[in-house]
Amino acid sequence: MELIMIWTTIFGLKLNNCMLKAFTYSFFICVFLHSCTTVYFDRPQPRDGKIVNEFPDEILNVWSIEENLGRLDIEFKLNSLVITEYEKDSVTKDMVVGKRSNIAIGDSIILKKCKGFYVLSLKENEQQYQIACMVLNDEDEVNIYAPQNMPFWKSSRKLKLDSVVVSEGGAFMGSGESRMQNNFDLNEGDEINTVYYSGSLKSKHLKKMLRKENLIMSLTSDGKISFK
Repeated sequence: MELIMIWTTIFGLKLNNCMLKAFTYSFFICVFLHSCTTVYFDRPQPRDGKIVNEFPDEILNVWSIEENLGRLDIEFKLNSLVITEYEKDSVTKDMVVGKRSNIAIGDSIILKKCKGFYVLSLKENEQQYQIACMVLNDEDEVNIYAPQNMPFWKSSRKLKLDSVVVSEGGAFMGSGESRMQNNFDLNEGDEINTVYYSGSLKSKHLKKMLRKENLIMSLTSDGKISFK
């Protein structure tokens, strides 16, 4: 899989039949092998998380993924992320900078600290945020989770399910038709494409997302990006 195929700076753009997706504006590249579901909230999450303006020391590093056509570096600085895309020169074969983005915490990223993990609320616009949870382990690795698989959260006093966009017949065998509904009821072959919520969750509800099927990528101790 070529780097040029998995790198995009358009938030939420789905590529290659939903197998590849960028899930934040000029931020991480995510490869979802089993789902192309996007979950939006109308505000940063969770409501009981503590807003912090600095990444933890353990994550201050540069992680890379390199393929035949180039390399992508993700650098966590104290107050920002620096994303650098390198392209391989077709003549010299040297890596040259194609694009570099510096994203400050508090702008497109709201970082909250919870017990045992951090939550990134990734802003697309004033009413749409995607979330990702970061778990730091004792081996200086960072596991990153995003809500990709059922069950999603049900409506409650503080959280309302606004709508669900369903691809009829599934992403690979369907006709490409989609419908909008206000529940998670599916017909055979249907696939959830996008979920919209308003309101807020507590961190204990987000913690249930930290399971294997929602693990999308790991930043390993050797400085590599590993997709799940």
